[in-house]
Amino acid sequence: MRVHRPFATGMAATPVTGTTVTATPVTAIAVTAIAVTATPVTATRATAIAVTAARATATWLAVLGLVVLAAGCTARARPPRDSGAIGSAAHREPARQAVRKSQVLLKNVDDVLPLAKTGGKIFVAGKNADDLRSQSGGRTTAGPGTTILQGIREVAGKGTTITYDRDGAGVDRTYRAAIAVLGESPYANSRPDRPGARLLDAQDRQVLARLKAAGVPTVVVLVSGRPLDIAGYVDDWSALVEAWLPGSEGGGVADVLFGDYAPTGRLPVTWPRSAGPGPVTAGGGKTGLYAYGYGLGYPDRPADGAAPSRPGTPAATAGRLRWMASTDEAGGSGIDGYDVLRDGAVIGVTTSTDYPLGTLTPGLHDFTVVARDKAGNRSAPSTPLEITVPVPGGCRTRPGPCAVT
Repeated sequence: MRVHRPFATGMAATPVTGTTVTATPVTAIAVTAIAVTATPVTATRATAIAVTAARATATWLAVLGLVVLAAGCTARARPPRDSGAIGSAAHREPARQAVRKSQVLLKNVDDVLPLAKTGGKIFVAGKNADDLRSQSGGRTTAGPGTTILQGIREVAGKGTTITYDRDGAGVDRTYRAAIAVLGESPYANSRPDRPGARLLDAQDRQVLARLKAAGVPTVVVLVSGRPLDIAGYVDDWSALVEAWLPGSEGGGVADVLFGDYAPTGRLPVTWPRSAGPGPVTAGGGKTGLYAYGYGLGYPDRPADGAAPSRPGTPAATAGRLRWMASTDEAGGSGIDGYDVLRDGAVIGVTTSTDYPLGTLTPGLHDFTVVARDKAGNRSAPSTPLEITVPVPGGCRTRPGPCAVT
């Protein structure tokens, strides 16, 4: 018997139906118990042992997402649920929104942030700038996603030239700003343990030295799962953003750097001034580099309290809802996206003006759309679209509830 072993704790097995993969140790032990223990004991006892071991085996197979088909322990993989939705726009847009809201602006000298989209040249450097895995942590595989560098290129605008060099080579005073994306490398298990200080590594220090020598305003973006020891370097930086581990949506970091969204994150811990002994706690006599709850914003941005216009009434064509776009008033923060509601409950969000209908149960369903702007204001719901789904083999489609004939 060969079964699939999940690649990470807590993750369900998802082999393709009909394939064979490697057995887990637990399953192998359970099967061995049947073969070895059943022989020297009585038939009744052997049957009991075999049944117990088989049940244990079946339990582990169920945990691994498999189905036992026969007493001979032949197993077939169960197709993963909603596998086609992984990495879809419906999932990635809320993830990008979460990234935007988690950015913590720790320093912003002379309001260097947000960066303008008015042209000129911006230099990007650092080992974490174009590395999807470093954004996601140690237990991760390559998949759909946007690196921070890709997000910067997307958001900066067509009139802005973005130059990237991982090591910071080639930067000079012709650049109006430099973005250094630094921090930790992916780790898991015991690898993050550091007996010394949590300092920036040699690659990061080399990048910082080159940017400092060039004399351009430097915006540092830290990609890390915890505060790092930066007190010896931060005075040289014009701005500092803690991005944490943004996962697949590095574009959310760029959204904040270029002012499409204001930073709203606050520190969930005190940022230590050094890696010396003892924790920094309230009333403990020690002060950190940045206090618990600290985080800056963009105070010069005028407040946007006006809601977007109401979206057009949705229509259903080719299995998708489609509607006319909303608008935001002049000087507003701009349209952020749309919430799609079915029978009063949100079923998804999107930045486009269409959304898949999905599978509907028989009966009457109301679909509405609500627009959001980048300041968090929400429009009035659209006029509802009513869709009546007939009961197979005995229902006619008509306005109002579906009636069985």
